Amino acid sequence: MKILSDAYLLDYKNQLGFDLNAGFGVLQNTSQNADDFRFHVASSAVHSSNIEGNTVNIDTYLKAAEHNLHLKTKEIKEI
Repeated sequence: MKILSDAYLLDYKNQLGFDLNAGFGVLQNTSQNADDFRFHVASSAVHSSNIEGNTVNIDTYLKAAEHNLHLKTKEIKEI
């Protein structure tokens, strides 16, 4: 299953201004854990919800989730 052609990949890599393989190497050598992943998912959900008009910020959401505070409020439930 091939979705994209690699015909322009070399031109793209040359225009980046940095070594793409080295960048991926840095990512592979960075330790990641489940807490990091949970934070990124929560952050994404909060920001997406903000686009839709929700006023809860990431700090408030994380504190509410960590301490089980205000989990009944409509805005927290939406996230």
